[in-house]
Amino acid sequence: MPMEGMTYEKMGFDPIRQKQMMKRLQEAANPLGLKFSDGREFAANTIMSHLLTEYAETFIGLAKQNEIADRLLKGYFSDNAKMDEEYLLRVASDVGMDTQDVARYITNVENQKLMRKKAMSWSEKGISSVPYFIMNGVPSFSGAQDSNVFKSAILKVSQKHPLPQEKKKSWSSSL
Repeated sequence: MPMEGMTYEKMGFDPIRQKQMMKRLQEAANPLGLKFSDGREFAANTIMSHLLTEYAETFIGLAKQNEIADRLLKGYFSDNAKMDEEYLLRVASDVGMDTQDVARYITNVENQKLMRKKAMSWSEKGISSVPYFIMNGVPSFSGAQDSNVFKSAILKVSQKHPLPQEKKKSWSSSL
């Protein structure tokens, strides 16, 4: 996909079906106070967005990564923000990150190549949308789900795939 993104129609999506899917998403989100825009006509190339969240996790921490991910998802799904370098650097600046370091990281050609490889690996595992939930290293489900789906998945994964003791310690000590 080109860095500037691509229209859904060029990607082979039926525009009528796309609008129907968005309407269902809005109907599910509205009672929860979430706003999903129906004006988006293109899919963003998310390579640099993923690099921004990776940078935050690697060099700053999970709390900052979560804050950035929340802003990116809101920007994309609610505000129709274009996920270009300018927007990503504004998000980084808004959360107190060094935009020069971030710019070097997200525009680095080698980093972009590695992220494309990771994306292909995720696709090969069946992961094709956000949000996608991996629990204790186990791919679980994607998309907006009812709280009962989360409860069920957490219980099932924690019983079948418990975290090793050392990961439990490192997770709790990082809070």
